[in-house]
Amino acid sequence: LLAAFCNAGTVIQTRRLTQSETTSSIVFYFSLVTALAGALTLPFAWYSPTPAELAKLIMLGILGGIAHIFLTESYRYAAASVVAPFDYTSMLWALLLGYWLFGELPDVLVYCGGAIVAGAGLYVIWRERALGLQRPREAEGPPTAGCDSGLERLEGDDGVGVLDAGQGLHLLGDEVPDVGAGI
Repeated sequence: LLAAFCNAGTVIQTRRLTQSETTSSIVFYFSLVTALAGALTLPFAWYSPTPAELAKLIMLGILGGIAHIFLTESYRYAAASVVAPFDYTSMLWALLLGYWLFGELPDVLVYCGGAIVAGAGLYVIWRERALGLQRPREAEGPPTAGCDSGLERLEGDDGVGVLDAGQGLHLLGDEVPDVGAGI
């Protein structure tokens, strides 16, 4: 539970930091803090890896670093609730790589926990998609009385396209240059 709580905190903070910091600085400082925290455990259980194990650990570190860069960058473009379920595929990769590189197989409780987390992730994806479909409908508002069969495209003097829906006008672009004093 503590690990899940800490992971949720890092996801939320990463999402917030992507609004003001670069991806490289976020990944660098996250890696630095976790390396220092991991170094605190060295006196309790240090094991010198063989050269083959060290090469595999370096490879996993490089691949994990690249994955962390991509994951951090993804939080810049999508909500954490959308991206986080895809992060859960790391459990599958950990299982496959752990077996392939170290010959380790998890016990039954790991499979049960993985199924619960995967199910929750799938539910979040489904729920976000359902909410995403509802949001545009809510933004449109209720149908207006007295509108004819459709929207008519109009062109203003300044070349800005608008749609006339009888009750309101909607801009067709995100940015409108200097529209003049006539509006």
